Amino acid sequence: MNKPLEVTVNSGGVVFFVLFGKPLSDESSPKESAVVIKIASSRMATQSERLGYEFAKMIGVRTPQARVVHNFSPEWQQIKDATEKVKDAAIVVGDDVGELTCSELLEALELSKCLFLMNYIHGSPILENSSAFCLEENVKRTAALLGRILMLDLVIRNEDRLPCIPRRPPAGKRTNDHSNYPKLVVLLLNSHNYSSSLLYDITWRKLGISLSEEVNGKIDSRSLDFNKIVNEFRGEFCEALGDLQGFHILLLTLYQKLDSLLRVFLTIIDKNSSVDDDSGGISESPSNVGGVGVHFFSTSSKEWVNENLADLSDPELQKTAPKSSPPRSKDSPDGSSPISRENWHGRYAKADIKLNKELELWNEMLKTDVIKLCQEKKFNTGFFEGNENNSVFDAYELKVRLEHILERIALIFDAGNTERPSSISTSLFIGGARAARSLPELFQYKNFAISDSEDTKISDLFEEASNFIENAEHSGGRVLVHCFEGRSRSATLVLAYLMLRKHMTLLEAHDTLLRVHRRARPNQGFAKALSDLDKELCGKVSLDL
Repeated sequence: MNKPLEVTVNSGGVVFFVLFGKPLSDESSPKESAVVIKIASSRMATQSERLGYEFAKMIGVRTPQARVVHNFSPEWQQIKDATEKVKDAAIVVGDDVGELTCSELLEALELSKCLFLMNYIHGSPILENSSAFCLEENVKRTAALLGRILMLDLVIRNEDRLPCIPRRPPAGKRTNDHSNYPKLVVLLLNSHNYSSSLLYDITWRKLGISLSEEVNGKIDSRSLDFNKIVNEFRGEFCEALGDLQGFHILLLTLYQKLDSLLRVFLTIIDKNSSVDDDSGGISESPSNVGGVGVHFFSTSSKEWVNENLADLSDPELQKTAPKSSPPRSKDSPDGSSPISRENWHGRYAKADIKLNKELELWNEMLKTDVIKLCQEKKFNTGFFEGNENNSVFDAYELKVRLEHILERIALIFDAGNTERPSSISTSLFIGGARAARSLPELFQYKNFAISDSEDTKISDLFEEASNFIENAEHSGGRVLVHCFEGRSRSATLVLAYLMLRKHMTLLEAHDTLLRVHRRARPNQGFAKALSDLDKELCGKVSLDL
């Protein structure tokens, strides 16, 4: 390691760029190589960033190779030793900046439990990279990558370009997500103009077309097919949605297993707490150790808790932890009595042996149900890589993050289960149930209870349905006619309306509908009802359906 460079980042923590010189004995190696060390504010933040990288990989977003290095590993000491050598070399040559940076890295290593080690990738910010926007193939590739990155940002709720998964979004942001996520996904999937405008905004006017402006003058619109570019953006977003559906079951299974295991853990703790409370009303061990629930742990268990107190800074996590022991009453046995002290140690020794056995079994269940599942599916969460003493904290923290990720995925899936209705005219649309889910709060409903069977008398609804559509058009409204699939019942009513109110023959109405909605297929019974209407209105049947 030759020289470190420190950079402070907004997402929390410090990043060090470490440069390695070329070995004198190896002429084939590059002149210089580099690695990136990030030390975050806590072990949980570092592990969360590793989890974010895993989601990026699963959604198809390229990221540097990265891993978590813990302070108990031999590699940690090697990093410290190398930093000491670089610091000494900086002192010899009078490099004050290098000496200060090494000192700060050493201090961070002393205070931290882990670090994030990443490949250094040569590149530039996308907006400053002219090659990303010059040739059509490059532009299409850029738009496609942005589509996948947008999906990643939605899933992990990323607010900067570092994919660190937040533990629990603030309530206000979470409420806004429930409103904004569906709208964005529905419009992106179903509106080409909106997608173009969104691409225009996120590339700072380099791609796409604004809803209110012309194409930016810096790009020659004649040399680029913006429809293809926007389609690449939307297409990769849809592909990422499909990838998300592919591993959604894994995330859901993992969450359910963690939730079940944590409930078992709380049952174990509650049971041992109640045993402790029943033992003469004494709730504090003779060691007078305070803190989080250490009064019913053995020596090793106390270390297990104390080691993790630094990870309990989050208020929500503190609420779930057992409370400190209350002060001893005046009538309680005094620690100065050899008999009482002996009784205490005997009682707690028995309780601790039983508790430790249950905790060992719980850890084995965690390995079998959760860690093994992740290994089999090659899903690296970033958690459970450290000391086993951290396992319950890691399980809880991972469960909390997965809970909110699954909530956002549900919003995305729900919005993704929509479609753009087919436009017959500026005021008349046809579609299936997915089209009706796009903007349900804006609809004034007119429901007809009718089955899609050949012997159903759908002709009884022709006049009523046509009147409803006509009234909506005359009032300046728009009408979506839909059934479940958008094939038979809705198509039949639209054809009847075009014949009754637009004075078309069945042939003309059928051609008009098929031009925009090719899946229209009335069943045989409905086709006969339309033929009868055609003969009644025009004197003959113009089309044999």
